Formats: sequence, structure tokens, C-alpha cells
Amino acid sequence: IKPDVVGNGAGLYSPTSSGDAAYGSLSGTSMASPNVVGTATLIVEHYQDTCPIRPTPRSATTKGILIHTAFDAGNVGPDYVYGWGVVDAAAAASFVSRAGGVGQRDFVQENTYSGNEQTFVLVSDGSRPLKATIAWTDPAGPLQPNALDDPTSVLVNDLDLWVTGPGGSYFPWTLNPNNPSSPAVRTAANHRDNVEQVLIDAPFSGTYTIHIGRTGAAFTQEYALLIS
Repeated sequence: IKPDVVGNGAGLYSPTSSGDAAYGSLSGTSMASPNVVGTATLIVEHYQDTCPIRPTPRSATTKGILIHTAFDAGNVGPDYVYGWGVVDAAAAASFVSRAGGVGQRDFVQENTYSGNEQTFVLVSDGSRPLKATIAWTDPAGPLQPNALDDPTSVLVNDLDLWVTGPGGSYFPWTLNPNNPSSPAVRTAANHRDNVEQVLIDAPFSGTYTIHIGRTGAAFTQEYALLIS
């Protein structure tokens, strides 16, 4: 799913190079990029301050936090225009605060998958949506042929995320590259992306199990799991 996220780059009031105290309204990727990078840097710092027993978050963790808390735009769920949504600094910071606090209702876990299915159990009271996101830095794959927008999957380590509980099994979002304008669906496993997200909009109260498995031969892969 590309882009991963988007950031506001239209009409941003910002310092300019014309003077030491100069400001102006500017637009373009030169504004959107530092907006997102600056947000990510502040989230890393907040993570370090809020979760002192943890090291600096892995790159996949930082990316996962921005995706997990992004403001949905365009079609419901991810799409090929806005990715997972617009970066929301306040939502990301609040999520990190809740995940690092006492009596957590939100969680960030950095783990390593080593070939066997892993499970995590949680209880939902049904009062708000249940969201689980997994992100990992996939190893570099073989050089691809010189083709324009080749839709062939190039995923190397194919982790799978799904949730079971009251109501049955719940699958991650997937998009159809052969019909890019169609909305994302939640009907099958995702074998294309190195970020997967299961969203249960109105969960029943009860116990849910988050499953992490694989497709293909066994491998070892570090990942970040984020739960709301």
C-alpha cells in the first residue's frame, strides 16, 4: 500500500529563508515532507520519555505508530491516494502515552517471529473499536525487471495477522492493484504488504486472540505490534 501516509503540505505557515524573522505561507512536498519527518522525530522522543525501560523504537515501530493513528481519508480504510491516512501527531502522541502508562488499554510490542505462530489474548468490553496493526522491515528482495507499475508481489517475509473471537475470524485490509479505485476489503489474508491492520469497528464484548503467522517457508523477522 503506497503511499504509506500523507501529510499536509498546502498553505503551511512556516519560517522562510528571506530573513531571520521571516515567515510565509508555502505549499508542496517541501512542506509535507518536513511536516511528517518532524512529527516522527517528536514521536520517537516522546516514546523514549514515556517508555524509559525500552530502547529507541525500531523504524518499523515508528512507522507503525504513524499508520496506526493516522486520520482516515478518502475511501474507508487504506487506499492508493492517501495510503493509511493523514498523519495525526496528537493521536500518535496520545497513543504512545496510553501505551506507556499504567493500566494500559493500548499497547506497543516489539517482538521477533521465528517460525511458529504467536498469539496474544485481550479482553474487549465492546465500547470502542478494536484495532491491531503489525509492521516490519522486510528484507531486500531480488532485483526486479524493468517494468512500469508491475503488480507482482515482492514481499520476502510474508507475516500474516488475523484476529479470532466473538463473531468469528477477522482479516486485515487488502487492496486490489488491478482495480485501484475500489475500496479496501477485509475478507482474506494479506500477502502483499509489510504493514497489516485488522480493524473491528463494533466488537462484541469478550476475549479476542491476535494471531501472527506466516505464509511460505520459515523465517525469522523482527516486527512491531500495535493494539488499541
